Amino acid sequence: MNNKLLALIFLVSSVVCNASNIPAFKDMGETLFIGIENTISIDLKGCDPELVEIKVSSGHLYKRSDSTYILNVSQVEDEFKIKLYYKKVICEIKSMKTARIPEPTLTFEFENDGKIYRKKNANPGKLQFIYPATYPEHQKSKIMSFFISMVDPSGMSMYSANMRNDSFDEFSINQLKRLNPGSTIHISNIVSIHPTQGARQTHYSKQLIVVD
Repeated sequence: MNNKLLALIFLVSSVVCNASNIPAFKDMGETLFIGIENTISIDLKGCDPELVEIKVSSGHLYKRSDSTYILNVSQVEDEFKIKLYYKKVICEIKSMKTARIPEPTLTFEFENDGKIYRKKNANPGKLQFIYPATYPEHQKSKIMSFFISMVDPSGMSMYSANMRNDSFDEFSINQLKRLNPGSTIHISNIVSIHPTQGARQTHYSKQLIVVD
């Protein structure tokens, strides 16, 4: 067997053996959201990060770490291309869509479609955001505080206070138990904490109806 043939066999063998050692996208969903930082993670598989490159069809892309990139998109697209290169050679193409981030809903842990049963369980539980399944985990906020106002069926204000976490305090629960059926509890001035943006006032409000 001549030297040229041996060299060719060695080259082919080397390419096959190293095919599994090229970078690849990791934990990628199917949707990019407008108005937030979309994380693009790379499984380097031992490759030199300096030789890895990502190109996108639009938007603003920057590198956060050797294996993490942040992508901001600004318009709705049905087919958004993300291309992964290693040593200037394309390794993978990911086709996604871009969409406006869905709005979460606001609910208490033990409410029943906006109703609180005074005799069964007067404690509404935690106030929380319920997010769509496609919502990015790292963008979810938690409630820090909120204001409550209790009003009886005639419209008379019975009690109001600021809750300094995501739940009614014991005194407020006792006030709730004294309300007549048909009374309402108004929730406003909700402050939430975001994983990267910190505490912020939200535009959300909510109303509960007290029933027996």
